Amino acid sequence: MADHSTWKRPFAAIYTGQAFSLVSSGAAQFALIWWITVRYGSGRALAMAGIFGLLPQVLLGPFVGVWVDRLRRKHVMIAADALVALAGAALAWAFFAGRASLPAVYAALFARALGSAFHMPALQATIPLLVPRDQITRAGGWGSMVLSGSSMLSPVLGAAWMAALPVGGILLADVAGAAIAIATVAPLRLPELDIDRPRRHVLGDLADGLRALWRNRPLVRATLPILLASLVYMPLGSLYPLMVFEAFGGTAWHNGLVEVLFAAGMMAASALIGAVGAGRRRFWAISAAIVAFGAATAAAGLLPAGGIWAFAALTFVMGATGAGFSVLYTTYIQ
Repeated sequence: MADHSTWKRPFAAIYTGQAFSLVSSGAAQFALIWWITVRYGSGRALAMAGIFGLLPQVLLGPFVGVWVDRLRRKHVMIAADALVALAGAALAWAFFAGRASLPAVYAALFARALGSAFHMPALQATIPLLVPRDQITRAGGWGSMVLSGSSMLSPVLGAAWMAALPVGGILLADVAGAAIAIATVAPLRLPELDIDRPRRHVLGDLADGLRALWRNRPLVRATLPILLASLVYMPLGSLYPLMVFEAFGGTAWHNGLVEVLFAAGMMAASALIGAVGAGRRRFWAISAAIVAFGAATAAAGLLPAGGIWAFAALTFVMGATGAGFSVLYTTYIQ
């Protein structure tokens, strides 16, 4: 049960560690994606990188929540960060040894995504047990603001590190970030879910979750457009570097600017939600944010070849509207 007087310190500790991990991980991701963009200049190669980055979530997403509920959430978060660190260390060795290849990068991206597929549900499931019910929406906004701030800093750091370090060195910095995240979470005493009923098969627990979802008709109505929006828009993010490089003739710094502005939009929306809460028209706000995201995406697709600055401005709108519907949706579930 959330304690009104003691939740802020562990909450801050968790997100402080995650900030280090996310910044270093984002910088490493930036370096890897730009390495693929410059070396291969292929939309197919970037699309495959995006697929390997999403595949664990697609394959395991329906089951991860059930597995997380059967384990200690803190241990899941630590194991997930450890997997990210191991994948980064292995790929760093490949770069230093001159054996880096697309299959090796894809394998590392898959392993990192596998860690994230377990880490984020464990973190999101911990927050409702840690944070008082009347503070969950604001805490969600604060947490999203930390994540957005990390996303805003990581491409700048990634571009700067690429000018000073080899890709292998950037990956080792990512290993250090994951180690900091583990060190901040390990000593915490986090609340765990107390399940009195006997354990059943995973599919039985999954069926319970689907029935609970179906009984909540507002959640069902919100989930379908969120799912469709995610299927349509999420793959676009993996193609941003190629658009910057080929469609607009940009450099790594331009790509960093695009990612910074996207994250800045997310941070601005998250800060607003953290300050004012969800309001009474949560689902209207979610719908408006999805429509606005689609309009900004369509406008970006119509830009001429010299429209890099307009594209960067539109990515700010995409980040703000994307955070608008994702944060409100997540906090409603919590």
